[in-house]
Amino acid sequence: MKWLLIVVLVCSVLASGCAGPVYVCPTCEEEVSSISTPSCVHCGQEFDLRFGISPRHPDPEIENQMQQARDEAVETKAAYDAAIETNSTD
Repeated sequence: MKWLLIVVLVCSVLASGCAGPVYVCPTCEEEVSSISTPSCVHCGQEFDLRFGISPRHPDPEIENQMQQARDEAVETKAAYDAAIETNSTD
């Protein structure tokens, strides 16, 4: 009977350790409930949902620069994927 208690205890510890990733607000460093949360419930920081939890900059000019950099990264990845696809069909 003691072994059953040990097995249950081990399984519960393993299950709680594998509950999933913890998301943290980069502004206040408090835990955020999920990656799809639109803003931090602690400090009110809005998140860019398109790229996961990353803070939006309150200055529109800086946010536009950051968005351009993200768009360029997406375009670069698409070009890289297209080049890989072209090379794999040769």
